[in-house]
Amino acid sequence: MIDINTEITSRHGKLIGVVTRSDSKGFIFIRPTGKTIRITASKIKKTLLRLQQGETLRYQANPGDGGISYTVAIERGVIAGLGDQVKATPGGYVLA
Repeated sequence: MIDINTEITSRHGKLIGVVTRSDSKGFIFIRPTGKTIRITASKIKKTLLRLQQGETLRYQANPGDGGISYTVAIERGVIAGLGDQVKATPGGYVLA
Protein backbone atom coordinates (compact mmCIF):
# COMPACT_ATOMS: atom_id res chain seq x y z
CA MET A 1 0.00 0.00 0.00
CA ILE A 2 1.79 3.16 1.17
CA ASP A 3 4.62 3.61 3.67
CA ILE A 4 4.23 5.25 7.07
CA ASN A 5 5.70 8.79 7.12
CA THR A 6 4.98 9.29 3.42
CA GLU A 7 4.22 12.96 2.80
CA ILE A 8 1.10 13.68 0.78
CA THR A 9 1.30 16.90 -1.17
CA SER A 10 -0.95 18.93 -3.42
CA ARG A 11 -0.33 19.04 -7.17
CA HIS A 12 1.57 22.25 -6.48
CA GLY A 13 3.78 20.77 -3.74
CA LYS A 14 2.01 22.03 -0.59
CA LEU A 15 2.05 19.53 2.30
CA ILE A 16 -1.40 18.08 2.84
CA GLY A 17 -0.52 15.41 5.38
CA VAL A 18 1.73 12.60 6.59
CA VAL A 19 0.77 8.91 6.63
CA THR A 20 0.58 7.62 10.20
CA ARG A 21 -0.93 4.17 9.66
CA SER A 22 -1.14 1.76 6.75
CA ASP A 23 -2.57 -1.74 6.41
CA SER A 24 -4.48 -3.91 3.94
CA LYS A 25 -7.68 -1.93 4.56
CA GLY A 26 -6.14 1.41 3.61
CA PHE A 27 -4.22 4.14 5.36
CA ILE A 28 -4.62 7.15 7.60
CA PHE A 29 -2.83 10.45 7.29
CA ILE A 30 -2.83 13.45 9.54
CA ARG A 31 -3.26 16.96 8.20
CA PRO A 32 -1.13 19.87 9.48
CA THR A 33 -4.30 21.02 11.31
CA GLY A 34 -4.37 17.73 13.25
CA LYS A 35 -7.38 16.30 11.42
CA THR A 36 -7.07 12.66 10.35
CA ILE A 37 -8.15 11.39 6.95
CA ARG A 38 -8.76 7.71 6.14
CA ILE A 39 -8.27 6.47 2.61
CA THR A 40 -9.73 3.00 2.11
CA ALA A 41 -8.19 0.33 -0.09
CA SER A 42 -11.63 -0.01 -1.69
CA LYS A 43 -11.60 3.65 -2.77
CA ILE A 44 -8.15 3.21 -4.28
CA LYS A 45 -9.15 0.03 -6.14
CA LYS A 46 -12.34 1.61 -7.52
CA THR A 47 -10.36 4.63 -8.71
CA LEU A 48 -7.77 2.43 -10.40
CA LEU A 49 -10.53 0.48 -12.17
CA ARG A 50 -11.98 3.73 -13.54
CA LEU A 51 -8.55 4.76 -14.81
CA GLN A 52 -7.99 1.34 -16.40
CA GLN A 53 -11.27 1.78 -18.25
CA GLY A 54 -9.79 4.87 -19.89
CA GLU A 55 -11.44 7.53 -17.77
CA THR A 56 -9.67 10.84 -17.13
CA LEU A 57 -10.49 11.89 -13.57
CA ARG A 58 -11.26 15.57 -13.14
CA TYR A 59 -9.56 17.58 -10.43
CA GLN A 60 -11.52 18.38 -7.29
CA ALA A 61 -14.78 16.80 -8.43
CA ASN A 62 -17.00 14.14 -6.89
CA PRO A 63 -17.20 10.73 -8.61
CA GLY A 64 -20.58 11.58 -10.14
CA ASP A 65 -18.96 14.60 -11.77
CA GLY A 66 -15.96 12.67 -13.12
CA GLY A 67 -13.52 13.05 -10.24
CA ILE A 68 -12.33 11.26 -7.11
CA SER A 69 -13.55 13.66 -4.41
CA TYR A 70 -14.31 17.33 -4.11
CA THR A 71 -12.07 17.32 -1.04
CA VAL A 72 -8.46 17.88 -2.14
CA ALA A 73 -7.08 15.90 0.83
CA ILE A 74 -9.05 12.79 -0.13
CA GLU A 75 -8.25 13.21 -3.82
CA ARG A 76 -4.53 13.51 -3.17
CA GLY A 77 -4.60 10.67 -0.64
CA VAL A 78 -6.07 8.33 -3.26
CA ILE A 79 -3.51 9.50 -5.81
CA ALA A 80 -0.71 8.89 -3.30
CA GLY A 81 -2.11 5.40 -2.72
CA LEU A 82 -1.96 4.73 -6.46
CA GLY A 83 1.65 5.91 -6.60
CA ASP A 84 3.36 5.94 -9.97
CA GLN A 85 0.41 4.27 -11.71
CA VAL A 86 -1.15 7.71 -12.21
CA LYS A 87 -0.02 10.99 -13.69
CA ALA A 88 -1.51 14.46 -13.63
CA THR A 89 -2.30 16.12 -16.96
CA PRO A 90 -3.87 19.52 -17.67
CA GLY A 91 -7.25 17.75 -18.02
CA GLY A 92 -7.06 15.50 -14.95
CA TYR A 93 -5.54 12.26 -13.71
CA VAL A 94 -4.81 9.41 -16.14
CA LEU A 95 -2.93 6.11 -16.05
CA ALA A 96 0.82 6.61 -16.34
